[in-house]
Amino acid sequence: MRQTEGEKQAVTSGFSGRPGKNTFSYNGVIYTSTGKEVGRGTFGHVIPFKTEDKNAMRQFIAVKFENSKFENSPYKKTRVRIYKFGRDFKEEAQWYKTFYGFGEFLGDENNITTRHYMLIPYFEGIALDDKSLSMPDFDSLLFIFIKTLSAIHDMVHAKKAVHADLKLSNLIVDSTRSVFPVDFGATDYEGTSRGRNAITERKVFSHLAPELFGEGEVEMKTTQDNYSLGKLFEKLDKRFSASFFTDDKTQNEKLKRMQSVIAKLQAENPSDRMRIPEAIAELNACFCKVLHSLGQSTITAQTKKPEPEKKQPAKVAGRAAIQAQKMPVPPLSVPVMAIVFFVAPCSLPIRLCMIVGIAVASKLLANHLEEKYCQPKVSQFKPR
Repeated sequence: MRQTEGEKQAVTSGFSGRPGKNTFSYNGVIYTSTGKEVGRGTFGHVIPFKTEDKNAMRQFIAVKFENSKFENSPYKKTRVRIYKFGRDFKEEAQWYKTFYGFGEFLGDENNITTRHYMLIPYFEGIALDDKSLSMPDFDSLLFIFIKTLSAIHDMVHAKKAVHADLKLSNLIVDSTRSVFPVDFGATDYEGTSRGRNAITERKVFSHLAPELFGEGEVEMKTTQDNYSLGKLFEKLDKRFSASFFTDDKTQNEKLKRMQSVIAKLQAENPSDRMRIPEAIAELNACFCKVLHSLGQSTITAQTKKPEPEKKQPAKVAGRAAIQAQKMPVPPLSVPVMAIVFFVAPCSLPIRLCMIVGIAVASKLLANHLEEKYCQPKVSQFKPR
């Protein structure tokens, strides 16, 4: 039987069989369908496959199946099933490989008569729009916000890419509260130009930045993702935050400051939108609980280093007239030396020796007084 180009590509990538069936083999490991659809979008739907091989590098692989469309056949008076997203699948599989190190495209991108597939990582969790998602307390909500910001910044924006379709259904949270962005069908590199969406679609795609609608082309920028993050955080805030408002003024103040960050992320003017490192720094700084478990995804905001505090003069108890700063000793030795030089009834060499002695004694006395009264002792102070 003659192999198609798509089948040849599938074999060379370590895949054999058809993912549309219940089982397939990848790099010699048998994977069986779980039969549960975990996601569906414009281009396709996702079903996880599992292996019983405990030595396999991946216990689960998610398979994205291309959705078909029906079009009128130019040769027959019937409607035929076609698969037009081969190129999109190939590009998206490459993005998965870029971000997660794993993504395989299966099929012939130029063949519209057969379905295309993607083998991608499987994240065992739920989407942020899932009805079963719970936030037991305010810190849990805050944690999700910071983890989401961190994932987008470290994974997508660090690669000079723009996700371009950030919404609750495209973010997976697992049992450890780690967040994984998925669905890179609209992703592109920063600086790439693309056509704007029609103004009439603004309500349908309300999670997208306003500059992406209108006529002509628009340059892709990471600030467009920032707008989408603000929008999705706003939805989570409305869903959960009402239950966190209490009589505790401090707690309510924290919520208001968090909502301020959300508003700044989705500013209408792109140049006014808060940058992700700034947002994370603000969320970390505004709340009492330090989220130390962010791991490798933690971002240190690139903010200006604060200038070192100038040490203020300490207050010394018991002697209000003597300050903790270095107190100058009055130079009383000067007039004494003048009197000795001009009045003392002795020879000049003896007077000079007397003046030197007075100067040395004066210096020793000054040091003693300064040491005793002007230098504050550590035991005199308590930290504020």
